[in-house]
Amino acid sequence: MATDLQRSYQAGAASFTFDIGDEYDHSSTFNGQADDFYNLYETAYKSIKSVLPAAAVAAGDFTAACYDSATTNAAGCVYDTKAFLSREIAAGDTPANLNRSLNVFWDTGTRPYPSAAVLGATASVAYVNGAAGNQLPLQIHQFGFQHMPWGSVGSDGGPSIASAEANWDFQALMGLKQNLPNLSRVFNWGPDQALSSSRSTCRGPSVCCEISPFGAHFPHGESGWLDLRI
Repeated sequence: MATDLQRSYQAGAASFTFDIGDEYDHSSTFNGQADDFYNLYETAYKSIKSVLPAAAVAAGDFTAACYDSATTNAAGCVYDTKAFLSREIAAGDTPANLNRSLNVFWDTGTRPYPSAAVLGATASVAYVNGAAGNQLPLQIHQFGFQHMPWGSVGSDGGPSIASAEANWDFQALMGLKQNLPNLSRVFNWGPDQALSSSRSTCRGPSVCCEISPFGAHFPHGESGWLDLRI
């Protein structure tokens, strides 16, 4: 795949970002053990770097449920992100950045305020980065910036709800920026029909390429990510 990209994009292929997996720390998305994921990541990392040495390679986003599974022994967790990061730094396969999956939808039943998600993200990143002794650049994936469920409040899209949605998103983004100094980008997860005509989602020099055992996925268009640079 890396060779094909180099052939197609020539020098521009070095600007691609490769994420190995997507929430593969949880068994709902990865059918294997920790060693299986380590092998997948390390094989992909070395293969990509052998062809595109300047390309950014990282593990896919880690979840709130499993980032510290070594200490919590949480059910359904494949690997502990702290242990993974320590292993890869020691082996010389350091990810280009740290990716955190974060659902910031407004849940009116249990967490009716944006700071709840911000505090959870801050704690998990401190655990993972601090344990590895390395403050990697941070990206938030699966942010859920559009089409959030509003429960009893109503559905999005109306003029009164739009202002509430903007307020919610602004508070969440500013909270993340304030509490996570290494945060560089936030990717929306979910439909972006409003942007599909302009195709202004993550592409060009900052193309996001996601790798799984089933091949590469370039998430553009109707189901793309909205790339927010902070």
